[in-house]
Amino acid sequence: MGQEAEYLDVIIRNAKRLQRLTEDILDISRIESKSLDLKKESFNLSEMISSAIADSNNQVAKEHKDNLKLEFIEPKEDIFITADKGRINQLISNLLCNAIKFTKAGTLSITAAAVPNNNEIVVSITDTGPTLIEILKYYLNYSRNLQQNLLRVLDLVSSYQKA
Repeated sequence: MGQEAEYLDVIIRNAKRLQRLTEDILDISRIESKSLDLKKESFNLSEMISSAIADSNNQVAKEHKDNLKLEFIEPKEDIFITADKGRINQLISNLLCNAIKFTKAGTLSITAAAVPNNNEIVVSITDTGPTLIEILKYYLNYSRNLQQNLLRVLDLVSSYQKA
């Protein structure tokens, strides 16, 4: 792939990311104003998850994570649900994207199962990356270090202004 094609790929990826970010911000605004419309329709959840895995495999390939394997442990029977297909797809894609981001190597598995005698579906994603607690500790340490550095800068600015 030539350099121009690589630049075009970067531009397209970033444009899509900005579009998703804008849509997320608009969704938050709609949720807060209680005007978010859900478009309920019947669809095959198993097919949607398979498509999300295929899309995520493209992300894994682009990020050169050769040591990461994605798998969908498919249920014995297809699972049909009635819900907002776009929102469910967005949710599953976001979960997969975050799992890929924090998993360097190993296996990322997604399962879907109907709960017997209950009107619920359980979708779970397991990976070999850090736990949520480990990620939060990292960000808290980063935040604490950032706060300490900002206080040092403020002290330096304050002492500079006094001089």
